[in-house]
Amino acid sequence: MQPPEALARDAELVTRTLAGDTDAFSSLYEAHAGAVHTVVAAGISNPTVRADCVQEIFARALERLSSLRDPTRFRPWLLAIARNVVTDVHRSGARNPTLEDPGENETVAPDPTPSDLLELGQLSELVNGCLAGMSTRDATAVALVTYFDFSPAEVAESLGITPGAAKVAVHRARRRLRDALVLQVMVRGLASGCATFTQLHGAGELLGAERHARDCDRCLAALRAELLPST
Repeated sequence: MQPPEALARDAELVTRTLAGDTDAFSSLYEAHAGAVHTVVAAGISNPTVRADCVQEIFARALERLSSLRDPTRFRPWLLAIARNVVTDVHRSGARNPTLEDPGENETVAPDPTPSDLLELGQLSELVNGCLAGMSTRDATAVALVTYFDFSPAEVAESLGITPGAAKVAVHRARRRLRDALVLQVMVRGLASGCATFTQLHGAGELLGAERHARDCDRCLAALRAELLPST
């Protein structure tokens, strides 16, 4: 049971988020990500799928926040969404495109291009706290590429894994960073992107807009420009 002051804090943050406060939803995330992760971990053992689930849960919560009748009930409402996402994963066999785990199949990820590696560094700078949602190995791979200019082969040697597994880790981290960037932009209420994104966002279909932007290079370029106009 949350203490009264925590309930009041959640209610205030929900109200501020609905009013367009760019930091309030981030505060809700920080306050409740641990509980969400616990719920997800109870039903899903794969750490990669768990991390994707947490991302999906908060994306759904943002889209549906206006439907929450009692803002003091944010936590149980959020955890109900978490349980639903876990159920969805089990029903689909974890093959939902937004939750899919590329696994350790070395043929999944192509060789990352210099442009891919450059984007990985840019994304990690743009999305604060993003590494916290990754597995230890993926977060380490991002740090080695971003801060020390390691190649996937060097990442593999450093982590004691195969080059193929290193490419998978880099590919997966880049995808998750893209997802985190899109969610951050959606939280801020920005609507730059291609015509499809603008249409979905304008119609209030935030989850659909977010999912579209994840795989649209034109949207991602525009969204990065929103957060880092100098690049």
